[in-house]
Amino acid sequence: MNYSSTARAGDIAQLVGLTHKHFIFSLKEGGDLQTHRGVLKHDDLIGTPWGSQVFSHMGAPFFLLQPSIADILNDLPRTTQILYPKDIGYILITMGIAPVNV
Repeated sequence: MNYSSTARAGDIAQLVGLTHKHFIFSLKEGGDLQTHRGVLKHDDLIGTPWGSQVFSHMGAPFFLLQPSIADILNDLPRTTQILYPKDIGYILITMGIAPVNV
């Protein structure tokens, strides 16, 4: 892994607004990020030091950060999983969960 103190094309970046609204995206040359607070051009972000304050075209401030693994995992889309009674029974038996004898 090559560490860089500035954002580069292909890096995963996180923009955090003043109300803690955050956006995680991959930086691409020629790309842009459209938010409710304005548009940020990726070309303007590439080469900017991590931790810098950047502004959208409407003047809204954001901080350019490298997201942690926890931030990335929280941002991943998840689908629900349905557990049927026979699956729940297997899980309970495998884990050794049983009623407590009083």
